[in-house]
Parts: sequence; C-alpha cells; structure tokens
Amino acid sequence: MKKLLSGIVALILTLTLAPAAFAEETLTDAEIKAKRIINLFTASTEREYLPGEKQGTWLAMTDYFAEIIENDPAAYDEILAIWMDSVDKYSYITPEASFDAAYDPRRTKKVGVSVEFKEDDGWYVILAEKNSPAQIAGVVVGTKMLEFHGTPMPMDAETGFALMDKKMAETGLYAFKGQLPDGTVKEFSLTPADYDLEADAAECKVTGNTGYIRIHTFTEDADRKFAAAWKSAEEQGVRSVIIDVRDNLGGYIHICMNILNTIISEKLPVEYFQTQNGIDLYATSGTGSKTFRPDIVILTNEASASAPETLTAVLKHYGYARSVGAKTYGKAVGQANTSLKDGYMFAVTAMMFYLPDGSTYNLEGIAPDVEIKDDPETEADEVLEFAYSYVDNAGTPVKQPSNLHYTINLSKKDEKIPLSYFAAAKRLSDEMGMPVYYTFKAEDGTKVTVDAVKVFSQAKEEYSFEGLLK
Repeated sequence: MKKLLSGIVALILTLTLAPAAFAEETLTDAEIKAKRIINLFTASTEREYLPGEKQGTWLAMTDYFAEIIENDPAAYDEILAIWMDSVDKYSYITPEASFDAAYDPRRTKKVGVSVEFKEDDGWYVILAEKNSPAQIAGVVVGTKMLEFHGTPMPMDAETGFALMDKKMAETGLYAFKGQLPDGTVKEFSLTPADYDLEADAAECKVTGNTGYIRIHTFTEDADRKFAAAWKSAEEQGVRSVIIDVRDNLGGYIHICMNILNTIISEKLPVEYFQTQNGIDLYATSGTGSKTFRPDIVILTNEASASAPETLTAVLKHYGYARSVGAKTYGKAVGQANTSLKDGYMFAVTAMMFYLPDGSTYNLEGIAPDVEIKDDPETEADEVLEFAYSYVDNAGTPVKQPSNLHYTINLSKKDEKIPLSYFAAAKRLSDEMGMPVYYTFKAEDGTKVTVDAVKVFSQAKEEYSFEGLLK
C-alpha cells in the first residue's frame, strides 16, 4: 500500500459530491454490489498498519473491489460509477500509472493547468505549474474559464470535464478563453510539452541576508531537496528565509513531516489525524538545527493545498513563521490508498487533520498575516518583493516542552471515546519519550485533561466523556 496522502488536489477534481440514493425494492445487481462497497467505505478509516480488528473493513473493501474486477468485469464500470457518486471529492480511482505520473515532477506532454468547477459560479484556474506551457503563456491562478475551443463552458463538472477531454483528444491543444482576475479577457492556446516542475527545488537563492526556497510539491525526494537548500541557507549565513509554497497542491504527509523536522529543533506535537474509530498523532522529532533559527516568511495562495497548508499552519502555530500572499485552499483531510488487481488504485478520505489545540483549517483555508496579490500584468512578483521587505530577522526559539498536549473536540458529552485514541498516545509517548496529555472538550465548553498513557494502561474497551470527568 502506498503512503498516506495529504493532497494532490488536481488529480481528483472530476469527482462529484452527490450521495448515491438507493431504493431497496429497485436495486440492480450492480447497485447491490456498489452499496456493499459504500457501506464498507463508510466504516473504513483503518489502514493496514493499525492493530487488530481495525484492519477489517478496509481490507474487506479492497478485497471486494478486487473480487468484482476479477469475477464481474461487465458490471465493474457501473459499480464504479455508483461508488464514485457516493464519496467526497477527494476520493477517487485512477490507473496507477496516472497516479505515479501526477506525483512525478518531470512532466511529460502536459500543459500545466488545473481547474476547478465552483457550483453556480463557473470554472476557475487553480494552478498554472512552474515552467509549464500555461505559465509561459501567462495563465494565472484565479482566471475564469469562459469557453473551451469556442464552446461556452457548461455549468456542471461532469459535462465540463468531458468537453475538455474530447477537444483535447481531437485537437491536441488546450485552447480556452479566460477572464483574468483583473477583468481582462484573453485567449490561450497551449500545446502540451515536457518540463521539469522542480528544476530549482534544491536551491537556496540568497539576496542580502535572506534566502529563498521554493517547494513545488510534497512528493518523493522533496524533503531531501528541501534539506539541502536549508543547509545551504545555514552555510551562507542568512538571517531570514522565504519559503514559497504557492501553486503547491500537496503530496505525501510524511514528506511534510520530514521538512518540519528539518526546520524545528524541539520535540513538538504537530497535528492529529482523527478517523471514525481512532486517532493518529504526529509530532516532530526535534532534529532541526538548534543554532540556525532564521525568521521565516511563507508565501501562499489559493492553490496552496493540503501538505503546504500543514507546513504553514504548524510553523505559524508555534511562532516559527508568518505568511504573506493569499488565503490557502482549505484541505485538512487525508486519503489512504491501495492497489487493485487490474492496474488501478483507489484512495478514500480516511481522516481529518487538526492542530494540537483542536483547530482546523479545513474548508476555511489559512489566512495570511499580510494579504498581497500578484499583478498578472507586470513581470514583477509583487508578493515576493513584499516578502523581502517584510522579513525582520525576529525568529525566537520555542521553549522545549516537557510533554505533548492535544485538544480533541467532541460533539456531545455522551460521545464514546475508543481505546484506540489512547493506544495512539502510548505509541507516540514511547517514540518521543514524553507524557502525552489529551484535553477532551465538549460542544458546551466543558473539558477535561487526562494523562492519555495512564488511561490506556486501564485497558477498557472505550471511555465516556462523563467517565473521564469523574
């Protein structure tokens, strides 16, 4: 099974949000099979590395998918369509080759545009990749797509993506009329080409006392490249670093954690990932330099999604960084994915991300400390120019904590808290060598703080909020 994903949003924008409706008396064979998968999907927040019975529904779902592919190929497309209509927009099925290509920074015959359909509003560019034909042609984030090959863009996602696929297949060109954020209407005709998204990813460009590092994706090797750039910044004696995650749609969460470890020298709780039946806790290992503590400014925009939001949120949360640019996309959910027998893989949203204080940026995005818009009509990068004037070399050390502390929000006082929550604390405590405390907070503001490892040692099947209060 591949690692846990925190993004690439562009890969999954074709999916709908509508739930499937089933009338029991009229179910077809395909609908019965799809319903079984959906029921398993709804319960399956477990991954193979979790203990005991928590593996059950996840593995049952993957096995059932594989069984259908092998034994009922005729119904597979219909079943798949029903399943895809029942999940959130971040869950998807795709050929593994397409998945791997999406995570490869060396693009082959791509135009570098990602678009999103906004209900009742239309189609918008959310990404124009660096070095791509789109960026070279002047396509900018926030451009509203009005026509594609002369045809007005439909006001629904399925028809719109079908139109784009059809015209691209017929002509080989990505041609559209778009309205730029400043209101200017412009026509683009893009020819797919090869380009390297991360040609400069391992560099730290120094101007005066400030270094500049760009992170294009959070895919394999991005953490090593960042570590090399960070070391270069230290060796060149910079006092401030600008980290640019604009137009970064995410990637693997473990890459993000490794980058945080490169920056942070303290052992700190980072985020917790809450599933239906459990919790995964993440903390930094405190492996960053204790002597290199530059002031950090992070550049964000609307296409900074998922893993770059985690990086931004954590560094801002602990006072390591401030941010400049535009509010981020707002994706604080993660997917778990697995391979199927027919060369496909599927990913399902398995968890929600929270900061240690229980807050989340899901749907809302992360607001910058200073909002600056880049002017698409100028060659200058106004956001970057402002960032150079904004850094003030004011980085201050974070006090080394003596314990790890997470706040977990509950919807009601009688909500049951499974033992797996406390098992996660025990694993993290053993790994980090510190006590782990949970503060459970009910909707009415009532809260209780417990030593999670001590609670785990009592080994009950589950706990109640009221029971922990006593």
